[in-house]
This record gives sequence, structure tokens and C-alpha cells, in this order.
Amino acid sequence: MDEVIYARDPLHLRVFISSEMRSGELEKARKAAAAAISETGFHNPWWWERNGIAGQHCSEAMCLGNARTSDYLVLILGSKITDITRREYLAAKEAGATLIIFGPKGCNRDAEAKAFFDEAAKDTTYGSYTSVADLKQRIIDALVFHTVRVNRESQLLRRQVSLNGVGADLTIGGAM
Repeated sequence: MDEVIYARDPLHLRVFISSEMRSGELEKARKAAAAAISETGFHNPWWWERNGIAGQHCSEAMCLGNARTSDYLVLILGSKITDITRREYLAAKEAGATLIIFGPKGCNRDAEAKAFFDEAAKDTTYGSYTSVADLKQRIIDALVFHTVRVNRESQLLRRQVSLNGVGADLTIGGAM
């Protein structure tokens, strides 16, 4: 809990962008996702094209570590899924990040990607997009919706505590 509250940027939520990259099939979608995330004003994208650093280190470890310590993971799922993309998703899921999946409408996924999607769709927010402009708006809507929803759920929790006469202090750090 200390890392989640105290070691992360206190003014922005980090959103890890995950997808298959090698084929270039989703390059425009990844750029649109990063732009959408930045446009919210309170989310910062982490994506390899901007945040990956060349050098003598393991890019896989860097991606998994950043997926694991992000507040959200947006997975853009095209026709195939790679092992590292699957592992990024699982790292974020295990860390309790909010998971969101988008895929191009009408995309023909291979058997592995279809099986992954069918399993992930059981407990993950997902949607499809028709263009990069549509993807941008859908990502903005999903991030804003979730942020508003979490705030309102927190408000309800505080109300329940107040109504039940429990004196628990639910503010971060004990004071506002």
C-alpha cells in the first residue's frame, strides 16, 4: 500500500499501454491511445515508444515492472497476442490495476488471441473501436468514467461509515 499511495505521482494516474508491437498493425492505435490518455489531464501514459530506454537492461523486465506498478492497463488487442503482452496484462491484474481492453471492430483474431480475449472478457472492461479517433474517445470515456465511479464509491463508503457510527478515518494519511 505504501508504494501505491506514496511512491507514485500524486497528481496523475499512470496508464500502461500494452499491445503486440512487432507487426506494426497497432502503431496508429498506440499513438492514439497515448494522446487520449494525456488529454484527460490527470492520467499519464507509459508506452514503450516514449518511455522505453535503450541500454544494457532487459526491456521485458522494464515493461513488466511498469505494467505492475501502473494504475491502469489499456490493452489494444489486434489479431494476435504475444507472450510479453499476456504477461504485462497478468502483472497489472495481479497488482490490482484497472484493466481495459479495446480491439478493432471486426478484427479476426488468431486462436490464441481469441482464447485470451474470451478469458479476459469475463472480468475486464472491454470494447471495440472503428477508427483511431473512435479509440481515442472511448479511452477518454473509460478513464473518466472509472475515475468518477471510484470517487463515488468512496463517497458511499464514507457515508456508510458515518451512518453506522463507526469512527474509522478513511482519508489518506488521516487528514484532508
